[in-house]
Amino acid sequence: MLSKVAIVEDDQAVGQTLRELLQFLLPANCTVAVFEGTDAVKEGLLQFQPDLVFLNPDLDGEEGFPLMPTCAPPHCPFIAIARTPKFAYHAFRANAIDYLLSPFDAQLVE
Repeated sequence: MLSKVAIVEDDQAVGQTLRELLQFLLPANCTVAVFEGTDAVKEGLLQFQPDLVFLNPDLDGEEGFPLMPTCAPPHCPFIAIARTPKFAYHAFRANAIDYLLSPFDAQLVE
């Protein structure tokens, strides 16, 4: 069971929308935190220790995938989130467990 979920997204509106959707779908005792941009990820993700990460592969113009091995707990699964499918190949090469396109659909996220 998930107790901590992290959203790594540099677009505040997208991060907040996904956070609200996850808070609706997940149990009340699950904490959902949003980290905006690469600096926030580097500083907070390891400290937060999530069970699952939703990761935008294009953060502030930098590729987000290299952050996972260095900033997330070992073997932490992640789901790539993007507006287009152009990062899908790289997401799965980086061991993403899924790839979601925004805007998000509650049935797909569930």
